[in-house]
Amino acid sequence: MISWTLAVFLLFLSLLKIVQKKLAASVSDSSKATPGPWKLPLLGHLPFLGFFPHETMLKWKEKYGPIIFLQLGSYPAVVINDGALIKAAFVLKVQPFRLYWLSLYFFPNWLIENAVRISLLELLAAGVDTNSSTLEWLIYYLVKYPQVQEKAVEEIHAALGTNTFPRYSDRVNLPYCEALLLETLRKTTIVPLSLPHNALEDTEFQGFLIKKDTLVLGNLYAAHNDPKIWADAGSFHPERFLDDNGKLNKMEAIVMSFSTGKRKCIGENLARNQLFLFAVSILQNYRLQATSQLPSERGVLGITLACESFQ
Repeated sequence: MISWTLAVFLLFLSLLKIVQKKLAASVSDSSKATPGPWKLPLLGHLPFLGFFPHETMLKWKEKYGPIIFLQLGSYPAVVINDGALIKAAFVLKVQPFRLYWLSLYFFPNWLIENAVRISLLELLAAGVDTNSSTLEWLIYYLVKYPQVQEKAVEEIHAALGTNTFPRYSDRVNLPYCEALLLETLRKTTIVPLSLPHNALEDTEFQGFLIKKDTLVLGNLYAAHNDPKIWADAGSFHPERFLDDNGKLNKMEAIVMSFSTGKRKCIGENLARNQLFLFAVSILQNYRLQATSQLPSERGVLGITLACESFQ
């Protein structure tokens, strides 16, 4: 009788221990779950993102913090709304977070054979649509802020005159023009969200559990509008990139219009060089002004965040 009672008691203790472990694991998992807004069945958060999802995600940051979970239809996703954390994910955590399209290929030979083709396509995409959109925004801001335009023109004429064609090497002598381009890239963020990365395995990031096959997106728009980093982020102010001596400061390194990390846009240098030559050539020879009312700075979101047409 005693042995039977003891056996039942030991069984009860064992079951109690198992239940305690399950509860502890449940609490641990819930404490690591990435916070996010309420979602609909099947559609998830898609209906709530609106026409400017990067702005919506930034608003959610105020309530849920810089790392939020979204269900994009059938795709679970984590959005990072902080520049430093985006760099931490895509630079320090580069191995578990791979570009989504790379994780779709299971045949290394195919990938190797087509690597050059893929790179050329990326360069073409980076150099055509993004550059044209950025140039449109640059013209928009030069027209809207004539004092900025005049300051850039004065610098160009002082360094190059009116007959010397600009070269890449002239960038060091035109710091205000460089700051003007950087502020245009920051203010517009024509690609507001980074290309989706994919979690290759369950990964803990900043105390949150990001499960395998979750999409990871960096909200570059949020990074460029963080009031802790950018004073008066809503204003167009090229001087924020210049030090007291009129030279470029360290703020240039924080701009991530071309994303960040090992897999950032491979066309960044090409695009920035082209933008510099276009901008300096235009300002060296023309004065820009609008003959119609300027549209909203909000733009129109398509493949890129484009400026609305004006004359």
